[in-house]
Amino acid sequence: MKETIVIGHKNPDTDSIASAIAYSELKNRLGGSCVAKRCGGLNTETEHILKFLDISAPEYIEDLELRVKDILVNSYPALPKEETLKKIGTLMGEKEIKSLPLLHDNSTLAGIITPGDFAKLYLQEIESGEIFYSKILIKNAVENLKAEVFYQGKDIFLTGRILIGAMDVEKLKLVLKPNDTLIIGDRFEGQKVAIQRGISTLVLIGGCKPNKEIIELAKQYNVNILGFEGDSFTAARLLALARSGSDVMTTSTQTVDESTKLSELKDLFSSTGFRAFPVVDESNKFQGMITKKDVIDITSPKVILVDHSETSQSVEGLNLSEIVEIIDHHRLGDIQTQKPIPINCRPVGSTATLVAEQYFINNINIKTKMAALLLSAIISDTVMLKSPTTTSFDVNMAKRLSEIAKVSLKDFGKEVYSWTEKIADLSAEELLNQDLKEFEFSSGKVAIGQVETTSVEKILEAKDEFIKSMEEQSTQNDYQLMMLIITDIISGDSYAICYGGKGTEVAKAFNQSISENIFFMPKVMSRKLQVIPVLGKIFNKSV
Repeated sequence: MKETIVIGHKNPDTDSIASAIAYSELKNRLGGSCVAKRCGGLNTETEHILKFLDISAPEYIEDLELRVKDILVNSYPALPKEETLKKIGTLMGEKEIKSLPLLHDNSTLAGIITPGDFAKLYLQEIESGEIFYSKILIKNAVENLKAEVFYQGKDIFLTGRILIGAMDVEKLKLVLKPNDTLIIGDRFEGQKVAIQRGISTLVLIGGCKPNKEIIELAKQYNVNILGFEGDSFTAARLLALARSGSDVMTTSTQTVDESTKLSELKDLFSSTGFRAFPVVDESNKFQGMITKKDVIDITSPKVILVDHSETSQSVEGLNLSEIVEIIDHHRLGDIQTQKPIPINCRPVGSTATLVAEQYFINNINIKTKMAALLLSAIISDTVMLKSPTTTSFDVNMAKRLSEIAKVSLKDFGKEVYSWTEKIADLSAEELLNQDLKEFEFSSGKVAIGQVETTSVEKILEAKDEFIKSMEEQSTQNDYQLMMLIITDIISGDSYAICYGGKGTEVAKAFNQSISENIFFMPKVMSRKLQVIPVLGKIFNKSV
């Protein structure tokens, strides 16, 4: 994979998605090769904003483990299964390849041919003492021999044995069978006997030409007569190589598809001993070839992390990648890098603020849509610039972006949060998970979700559904505590729905009492600044 992946955290919020999109675009405009990705579904707010701005969402990736599609070379040669062994062998030699895919007319994979298949063919001939081929096209035989056609019979195939007429006439009479092909020189009696025995094709070598009687006999018995300038051994070999690849290829071939993980591919190479596998799609159409060398030569994907720096919040398989940069506004987590990297981690209200700053530092003009996208992320992450995490730097950046986007902060803020009018249409599980973050403390894992809304009461009515979902997820993920912070964007207050053994202790830390898994959090808007530090003390880890 040549492109550097720019990616935010799991359960991405608007800041995570917008920062990945905008930072990827900036890097590319500075001459880089980056692509924005995401490792979770879009929440309702982000979907609304992207649709409103007509911006495509980053592609979802399950993990960072490379797959066949990331290293596949689609220009790998392939030939029709009807192609001659001569052309197949010539191409394999020219391209220096050990496996050649052969295809049906509709480009689906028919089989694979290797040098081993050629070797088996020759060994069979040596052991039997004969060259026997069914259905060699006459036109292929003529092409391979570069033959002069003295007479073309009705048959279009060579269907019997290929023999060299080095014996006397009496022996020929005993040996020849109908439909055989005889390679012979300037021996009139032998040619005559062969035609009368009902052979399929007569190949005259050394520049020999048939006389009129032989031509007439050929017409009478419907026998092809071809002329070849070379010797009998070469003629026999070239005729053998006029056979179609489909007669020799291996059809029971192990295939992979573009989604096959490289770890699985390595296991296949190890268990089968094969050097290459054809890549096909769901319809068995040939996509390319993946070789053992391709896998050996790969390098780890490069990754830029935005809006997070904790392994538990990051895309799966992060350990298989090379982290080359981090831009974030949270605490520095447990991410480790192979070498020193640029880290832009500062206490501002939104990662988008830092991304926007990089445009200005590098003198790259921000396009209108991109300015609006970055602005929406700042508005979302700072809750209309009301969150305690909001800095003067965020406020000033929001003003600059609103001027570029040609929108008013107030009106655009209403648009960003207009999705909350449909909040009643979302299930408790959707609301809980759309901005859920996992945190590692010394005594266990904690998961905290947050929803900013103007409809706090409607959400609290679904408390029992939230508790049920929290119970299931806590069991599955071994969480010590799950919380959903429901923030009123008008008043700046929040409520918390809790599930876990330390809910009472958490409520007490906010000078509140918990009732039926709910407690009030006056003037609490920031999960990062106002909630995580408190939980850190309770769960024995300073933050």
